[in-house]
Amino acid sequence: MTPKTLTPAQVMQRAMLWNFVAAGAVAVIAGVIGGLVAGGTGALSGLIGAAIVAALTAITATSIRIAGRRATGPEHALVFVGLITGGWLLKLIVFIALALTLRGQAWIDPTVLFLTIIVGIVITLVIEVVIVARSRVLYVPDAP
Repeated sequence: MTPKTLTPAQVMQRAMLWNFVAAGAVAVIAGVIGGLVAGGTGALSGLIGAAIVAALTAITATSIRIAGRRATGPEHALVFVGLITGGWLLKLIVFIALALTLRGQAWIDPTVLFLTIIVGIVITLVIEVVIVARSRVLYVPDAP
């Protein structure tokens, strides 16, 4: 049996779903470990770190889905790249704004927050690589 061919939007939808499931799991695990290591501050930091990972992942997936809808055809490759780059720029701005806002807060444990973000991002990258590698997406549309 041959695997079903997916559209890029379906691949991103699948990646987004699994990334949110992973972010939920990271929130629970980081919240528990952070609570054991640093009390309530650590638990809250773990939850905030997982929420940051979910937000950054959502920005990426949303920008790719929007670019896929707006840029149809080979002549729109620059539009596609521009929208994806804009999404990455937005993600960078959001991350910097959150880092500056949360820096030095007494109710944040910086180590738990940092490790949660790093672990969450690595997990989402692995998920995306596995999903894209296992997905069958047509590179060339069917001939008329």
